[in-house]
Amino acid sequence: VVSVYCVPSRYARLPRDSPSQIYARFVTVSLTSVLCVLRLIWLLDCVPHQKGLGLSAALIALLLTSILYLGQIICSVLNFLNEARITTPQKVFYRNLRQSWLLLRQDRAIYIRNLLIGPITEEIVFRGCVLPLLFSAQISKLHAILLSPLVFGVAHLHHLKRRLDEGAPILSALATSLFQFAYTTLFGIYTAFLFARTGHLLSAIAAHIFCNYMGLPDFDFFSPHGPLYKVRFFILAMYIFGIVAFFRLLFSCTTTPSTFFIIPTTEEDVVVR
Repeated sequence: VVSVYCVPSRYARLPRDSPSQIYARFVTVSLTSVLCVLRLIWLLDCVPHQKGLGLSAALIALLLTSILYLGQIICSVLNFLNEARITTPQKVFYRNLRQSWLLLRQDRAIYIRNLLIGPITEEIVFRGCVLPLLFSAQISKLHAILLSPLVFGVAHLHHLKRRLDEGAPILSALATSLFQFAYTTLFGIYTAFLFARTGHLLSAIAAHIFCNYMGLPDFDFFSPHGPLYKVRFFILAMYIFGIVAFFRLLFSCTTTPSTFFIIPTTEEDVVVR
């Protein structure tokens, strides 16, 4: 977190979403991540390595996470079909594709931060470095998975200062920051679980990127003036079905022979069962 603010003053004075400040932070955060990995290697006296590239683990994480987002995905599909009734599916598709491309060109640095640099560096540090240290300290895997994300959640509390600097009321800024702390901690538990179960950090990174892209659930379908109001109960049922299916598949889908070899241990110790 400190590395985010360790940028030259000429960049620090710029708005948070300024490309110059974003790219400056890329450098400091990336260097910090590398230093954390080197420090981990020095502390454990062992070079981390994994079996395979972890592509199958990443695919499992994406499929499992998409089930959790089933309701939101259904909303997107229904919105697309609703627009396609007015024109044609091809026109809607190409229009949305063009709008996405224009947004990407306009806010390229923001997308790179939210969908690449942020997820990768955060997972390297908070999962790839913190969890192995806790494992090596003989802390139970369950406790490590539940407690380590608290560090991840606390790391997001620095946004409270930014909100106050932007003029937000104290109570509003505090409530927003506490809510952010809660959902980032829960998300950290999930990605820590994926990392421990699959044995590959790529699974946590893939889930992090997907969740950042999807964002928080959108309940606009409950708005009486919205186009999806008539099917609101169907969408709600899909949300509930997705959540139930997610928890039913959580253990069975993440059972894998891959082992994260970073400390001398057995597969039973590394993989949470």
